[in-house]
Amino acid sequence: MASSAAWETRGNEVVRTTSASVGLGICEHLWVPVAVTRQKALTLKEFLAQRPDGRPDPQVRARLEREQAERRARQREYARAGEPLNADLASVGYPVSSVWDLVNIHDDYPAALPVLVRHLTRPYPPVIRDGIARALAVGRARFAWDLVYEQFMNEQERTVKDGLAVALSAMVDRAHLPALLALLKDRRHGPSRLMLIRGVQRLRDPRGTAAIEELADDPDLHKQIEIIRHRKLTREARRR
Repeated sequence: MASSAAWETRGNEVVRTTSASVGLGICEHLWVPVAVTRQKALTLKEFLAQRPDGRPDPQVRARLEREQAERRARQREYARAGEPLNADLASVGYPVSSVWDLVNIHDDYPAALPVLVRHLTRPYPPVIRDGIARALAVGRARFAWDLVYEQFMNEQERTVKDGLAVALSAMVDRAHLPALLALLKDRRHGPSRLMLIRGVQRLRDPRGTAAIEELADDPDLHKQIEIIRHRKLTREARRR
């Protein structure tokens, strides 16, 4: 397992950023509070200089080690939970350590799509369910539109709902656009609707353009729509 760590300052905090390659595509951050003077926060160099050995104090070190142990325990839990899915993917020619391996590649994996669909509704941990949804974010998975749509409608876990929205955005075609626009306009689905905008833009359909303009004041979408408007005005200005 490859891992790396680095320290950096963020505002009034020193951040130890660590990443581990365990096939889950997850990066976690360990936050270390920094003593703050009346003038300014200590820099990382100043913070470490206060320790003769250049290391955090024992309490901070103990907390970092505890959080690292908890993170490794979660990674082992996810790996065990994903074994049935990994085995089925391997049986069709995709020997992965995690479903996130599919999310992070550019190659097609058509034989894996039916397997992913079969596992989509199983009670995996959210990180795996999110990965399954995002691995289905390809046009070839359009045959599973109805199932993914239904899962999005009923999903309560935010990260998984975001992944399902990404999948719908990638699958949508003009025949399914009215259904996608209905989801986009339904505020009950909250910020996850942001992930649907890309699919609407990709189709360049007047119905989608009108819907985006209609939602300019939506509390969850207005910032992204403002960005879209600004980019459009910039492109038009360059053409003049």
